[in-house]
Amino acid sequence: MLHLEGQRRRPGNWLLVTLIFISSLRSEAVEIPSSMDGTLTPEAHAQIYSNPTCLELMKHNRWRSWARRQNVDLRYAPSLVKLCFVCLTNTESSKLAETYVNSYIASNGLSHRLKVESRGVGGGRKDWYLPNGWSLFHGKEPDQVLVNSAQEFNLRLSGNAKPIDPESILDADHILCYGKEAYDELLEAASHWEKGGLLNDYLVKIRLMPALKWKEGDEKSKAKEAIQAFLEDCEKFLESLNLTKS
Repeated sequence: MLHLEGQRRRPGNWLLVTLIFISSLRSEAVEIPSSMDGTLTPEAHAQIYSNPTCLELMKHNRWRSWARRQNVDLRYAPSLVKLCFVCLTNTESSKLAETYVNSYIASNGLSHRLKVESRGVGGGRKDWYLPNGWSLFHGKEPDQVLVNSAQEFNLRLSGNAKPIDPESILDADHILCYGKEAYDELLEAASHWEKGGLLNDYLVKIRLMPALKWKEGDEKSKAKEAIQAFLEDCEKFLESLNLTKS
């Protein structure tokens, strides 16, 4: 009888061993960060959370080494700086600044570090930023005297004037506004867009800059002097960004 009872107990022992084995497997399951419910395999985690961060992936044995490398790469990866130049008309200061910086980008191989555009404001028209408003200089090309003078600095001014909009302000890291009149028009428009829920935290981006000391009708020699001084200011600003290729 004792021998038979021992044989009958064996299935129970095997069941106990099986349960212990399963329990050991479960203990090796990957733990998900505390903010996530339950335990998931890396594959299941990737399916549910389509954009896991490197810190999340470091929780998984399978991905830990890769995630660490990616995290370091992202930490030291150069960021893209977006500039927006603004003047009253988008045919003079801002257009010249955009052209110069694009030339600087090409000469120094910085297309992955710097992106630039130029815009205008109302050009003197007060309602330009309203739904039915329009800019006085929208579509206008740069003055030919300024174009010819800029060519002597190997700069080719081109393109039609465009007024700034909320999207351009949101997208830019730095907004350089040339001239007090343009600066005031820009702030008035931005304040209106902010009240409409289209903008926020824009003031930290906007900087008042001295406008090109030239106006339509001035002689070519004066245009050259003004351009020289203007480009020196542009160069100083670019140096302040401390941009490098890597």
